[in-house]
Amino acid sequence: MVESNYIKGDRAYLLNATPGRYIAVAAYYSTNPCQLTPHYTTFFSQEVVTRTEVSADPGTIAFMGDYVVNQSMDLTNPDDAQIRFIPRIDPNAFRGLGGTKEEIVKAVVTAAITAALTREGRMYYSGLLGEGHRDRRAEETFLKKALDDLREGGWAGIIQQRIDALRSAQ
Repeated sequence: MVESNYIKGDRAYLLNATPGRYIAVAAYYSTNPCQLTPHYTTFFSQEVVTRTEVSADPGTIAFMGDYVVNQSMDLTNPDDAQIRFIPRIDPNAFRGLGGTKEEIVKAVVTAAITAALTREGRMYYSGLLGEGHRDRRAEETFLKKALDDLREGGWAGIIQQRIDALRSAQ
């Protein structure tokens, strides 16, 4: 598991990634600890996970896509991806579980009740695909924003190479 290491606006980057295959499996948001529930995790459905698969090659930039993921508080029927990744992403909350669907559902419901009663803790959501775009136009839009986001980090040349490759493939 590898966390994004740079976020700008609604874009998450994994900079200097080891070459290989990557998928997005969850999103995590933490608020001020003084707020009611300071930690929120959305576990993506199998459909979202599958659509985000990308290969990262040395000296390149890869685009997973532009997605709208709808959150649902109902994690009582987790799919295969959620069953696989929930205990791996938050092992402390699921310590001692065997990873069965029933054990995960019980832990998620217990966490929700605890968060509601104590006004602290963690909330878990199911992330369902609302919209997804991974076409040339979406990638070009992303790359233009990435050029601004990452210009000072030395990424401009790599990003511009990808923009040029997309334009020459038209």
